[in-house]
Amino acid sequence: MQAKKQTIWLVSMLSLMVVLSAYYLFTDDVKTSTNHPKWDQMVIDDVSPSSTPSTSSKKEEAIESSTTDYFANLQMERDEKQEAEFDRLMETMNNANEATAATTMKTLGDLQDQAEKVSALEEQLASEYTNAVVTQTNGKWDVTVQAKDLQKTQAVSIAELVMNELTLKPNQITIHTIKQ
Repeated sequence: MQAKKQTIWLVSMLSLMVVLSAYYLFTDDVKTSTNHPKWDQMVIDDVSPSSTPSTSSKKEEAIESSTTDYFANLQMERDEKQEAEFDRLMETMNNANEATAATTMKTLGDLQDQAEKVSALEEQLASEYTNAVVTQTNGKWDVTVQAKDLQKTQAVSIAELVMNELTLKPNQITIHTIKQ
């Protein structure tokens, strides 16, 4: 009977040790990753929609509407740029020799893959934030989310998600927040 109690106690302690090890392992990663020098290169901005009306009677509704419009405009601008780039590549491919057409076809495929990844990122971010848009400008990526208050750990989580999905470095990402 004594051996059975010791075995149960030993298994319980080992289980507790595994759970605590996992906890400390993962919480330590978050703490060290937010203090890593590369994270200091990441930019986090608070922005506000430029078209916010200042009516006092329906101010909250107007701000919500203008914020939604702001995100819709960002998505529309991004989609228009992608469409223009697709059209340009298709025109190039139609008027090119075989070697250039093959290269252009690969670029077109890469652009399509990138668009799908951006769409998936936005869906993941939309599950946590009210609105989210991912755009690219001159090789840098802007992630705009709507949140009451964006903590540093949340920004790191967003950046890690974007870096893993799009294979980027922290200095290539700027996170913008729009207050709810």
